[in-house]
Amino acid sequence: MEINQLGATLIAISPELPDKSLTTIEKNNLPFVVLSDTDNDVARQYDLVYKLDAETADRYEKGFGLSQYNGNDKAELPIPATYIIDQKGIVRYAFVNPDYKKRANPDDVLMRLTQLVRTSNNNKLVLVWSSDDPMVAERVALMFPHAAQKNHWFSEATLVVWGPSAKLITNDATLQKKIHDMQADGVKVEACIACASAYGVVEKLKALNYNVLPMGEPLRNYLKRGYQVLTF
Repeated sequence: MEINQLGATLIAISPELPDKSLTTIEKNNLPFVVLSDTDNDVARQYDLVYKLDAETADRYEKGFGLSQYNGNDKAELPIPATYIIDQKGIVRYAFVNPDYKKRANPDDVLMRLTQLVRTSNNNKLVLVWSSDDPMVAERVALMFPHAAQKNHWFSEATLVVWGPSAKLITNDATLQKKIHDMQADGVKVEACIACASAYGVVEKLKALNYNVLPMGEPLRNYLKRGYQVLTF
């Protein structure tokens, strides 16, 4: 799901009881979580709850047993709404319409989410280091992310060990010391496990306290999410 690739999570909230929500998930084979908002407590905080008129409430009760689904006879429902909420709990996008037939356009929501994610990540540095030249490593590939982290040029810095650099770093104590100092100052270090396997250095990289993992998906996410990616 593209929403997950952007680092976000799609959650639906329903006034249905947990067992009923689970039935809805299974019946419709939904690929996301549906949470039960008992008595519309969350919806009420967003000022979305309205009371059905007597005629409509009676029709819903006879039609599908509204009170059984919601676990009460309050005859209340939430107005359909779509929100994008950031990690600080701030609502960055809202679509609310009392007409339940009119919903947020998924493409619009995804576009807005993409913009927000890329904006929030454009101050994060990822340096992909593949060169096996010690001079390139010492003067550029390791120096720049370390300086960026210490001088707060970016909010965070990540070094990715990729290709021939994986072999170089396992045989160069000087470079190992530089990366150790980088880590001590907060630079994250990741290494491509496929590259490391090709050079037979997976365990050596792990012993150096590098996060050795499949890098295809993380690198794709760095690019899609708007990180500043450099390669050396």
